[in-house]
Order: sequence, then C-alpha cells, then structure tokens
Amino acid sequence: MKKSLIMLSLLFVLLLFSASCASGNKNAGSMDTSITTEPSTSSATATTAPDITQATSADATAAIPTPTPTPTATLTPDPNLDVILDKISAMEEGTAGSSLKQAVIAGTILDWVEGSSLSQDGMKTQMNFYLADLPDSAAVDLFVSNFAVITADAQLIIDGDTGIQGNLLDAGYTLTHASYTQSKWNSFVTAVQITSNAY
Repeated sequence: MKKSLIMLSLLFVLLLFSASCASGNKNAGSMDTSITTEPSTSSATATTAPDITQATSADATAAIPTPTPTPTATLTPDPNLDVILDKISAMEEGTAGSSLKQAVIAGTILDWVEGSSLSQDGMKTQMNFYLADLPDSAAVDLFVSNFAVITADAQLIIDGDTGIQGNLLDAGYTLTHASYTQSKWNSFVTAVQITSNAY
C-alpha cells in the first residue's frame, strides 16, 4: 500500500511537470508570433522628398531674360554723294576750265569723306548703289578713269599744294575742313577700287 502511494505521487509530479513545460512552450510561441507579425511603421510612413535641385535649376533658368537682338542699321543711297559721283562721271578733261572744275570736285568729295562716319564697308555699299545704276560697263570704266584724276587732285589738297589751292580760290570753292585725314581718304579710294573691280 505504501509503495502504491509513492508511485502515485511520482506520477502526479510528472504530470504537473509536463503540464508546466507545455504551458511554457505555448507562451513562448505566442510571444514569437506577436513579434513577427508586428507591422513596420517606418515603411508605412516613409515619403519621397521633392527634388529641390531640379526645381531651383528650373526657376533660375526661367529668371534669365532673353537678350533682345540689336537691330542692324540699313544703309540707303546717299543723294549728296550721288551728286558728286555724277559730276565725276560727267567730267571732261582738256576742255576750258576743266582744271578748276576738277579741283572743285576733288574738294567736294574730300569734304564728304571727311564728314562721313561710314566704315569702309559702308562706303563700299554706297559705291555699289551708285555703280549698279550706271547703264553699262563702259560708263563704269569712264567713272573709274575720271576718279583717278580726282584722286590725284584730292591728294594735292591733303598735302596742302599751293597750285590746287589757287585753283579752288579761282573757282570760288571754300573747303569745309581745315585739314583732312589721310586714312579716311585712303579707305574711300580702296572702297571705290574694290567695288568697281566687281563690275
């Protein structure tokens, strides 16, 4: 009888131990489940930051004003020059008073050149206007021949030659300028030569 009670007591202790182990395993499993199934708040609340660099670059580009092109001045024929060039075309050498007329034409064209603000390209444009209106190549050749005579007289005026100054005085022409710029005259002569060679 005593032996049976001991056996029952041992059996009861084993049952309690088994039940305690089972309960511990169950609680541990429940804890693991709660940990693994907890939702992640960091991924749910994450947002994409705006691209500040692109926005700033776009604003800066939009703020830069577009430069307005400067209009180019358009040359038109100069009627005052055309009158002088017509006199060169109509000039006759060897006739009475021709030396006085040539001196006046030389003084007139010198005054126009000295008072002009045109560059050599501008002068070439003016000569193109004039030569294009001449009737034929013979008229261009006559102009070029007569212009060579005027060029020689104009150079004498620039140099202060007393003989040409006497012709101007006799013809009653007073020069507009007290002196003349050699480089400006050379620029005009070159413009005439370059332009006439194209015709």
